[in-house]
Amino acid sequence: MSRLLAAVPTALIVIALMVTPRALLPVAAAADAANKAPALDTPLQEFGEMVVGRWVGKVTMLVDWPGFGKKGDSVTGQVTFQWIADRLALEGADFLGTGTNRALYFWDPVAKKIRQSQIDSGGTTWEGWIWKEDGHWISKGTGSYADGTRYEGEMAILIRDGNQPVYKGTIAVAGGNAEAFEDVYTRARDVSAASTDPPEVPYTMRRESGPEIKLPAEFVAECESYLGDWATEAEIDGKVYRGTWKVRWSPDRTCLITHWAADTPNGPGAGTRFEGWDGQAKKVLVVDFGSDGASSIERYRLTSNQVSEGEIVGVSPAGAPFRATARVVRNTPELFTWTVTRDGHATEYRFRRVAK
Repeated sequence: MSRLLAAVPTALIVIALMVTPRALLPVAAAADAANKAPALDTPLQEFGEMVVGRWVGKVTMLVDWPGFGKKGDSVTGQVTFQWIADRLALEGADFLGTGTNRALYFWDPVAKKIRQSQIDSGGTTWEGWIWKEDGHWISKGTGSYADGTRYEGEMAILIRDGNQPVYKGTIAVAGGNAEAFEDVYTRARDVSAASTDPPEVPYTMRRESGPEIKLPAEFVAECESYLGDWATEAEIDGKVYRGTWKVRWSPDRTCLITHWAADTPNGPGAGTRFEGWDGQAKKVLVVDFGSDGASSIERYRLTSNQVSEGEIVGVSPAGAPFRATARVVRNTPELFTWTVTRDGHATEYRFRRVAK
């Protein structure tokens, strides 16, 4: 976890997000009303049973890592994992030196792997996959610093002495030589597999002592404009569906975190969305995970302070992949619309702020 942490800091890449806003009613749910939620017997459950809890280890930085430290620095890392979204996803919170990050893990039924997304307080993002091979968990992916510098890494998670994870792998920045690492973490606290309590971590202390976070001004302005509580509605097949949307900054102000709940064509639903900045693509990156098993990754271009446009790639509750385009229009500071077009059919989601 460590250097990978250092190199892909967010909980063991490993054990390594989140992002947020753009809509309340999941696109997948709206278009797949007849589909049933998936069974829960996926490899994610096995992986979760292994990592849920709090872990501590020493990390030596393999490379300079914005917001976390310089190459050669030795710092203590702490990672906490907990179940969210009715045990259909895992949330990871990582604290390493003066930096922090958030990670989201969920099962991708199309790729047949665990998907991992993360963002940290230095503006670094990561997207990767985790799967089991020859009895070991393998993690591989790519990411970018806030300035667009690309990096990639891969590792194996080995278990020593029954329950002590060892992370062995490599990390390479900007096409440079791959640096090898081997890091050991020790469980500091067991957490019930059914627990949904927030990680016990000193968020405020870390934020006060952490580095200044450098994000594009237009992205910060957009995030500020979405903060608060929203009421949402959309008409689908002649019926109006309503919900709520609660948008907040993450504790370290690296991304927005939205918790949503809504009536959908499949029945009541809920989920979590994360919105952060992709420094390599120069776009807003959004990850959404719903309690019905639907998920999506969205990327938006900030075309103006009133309009943003993007693409959505996701998986429906039944496990079917889909693609769509989206357009967000800010009508007033208190009203905006989110129009999603999929297979030639457009659905408009309307948002009204009810509290700041």
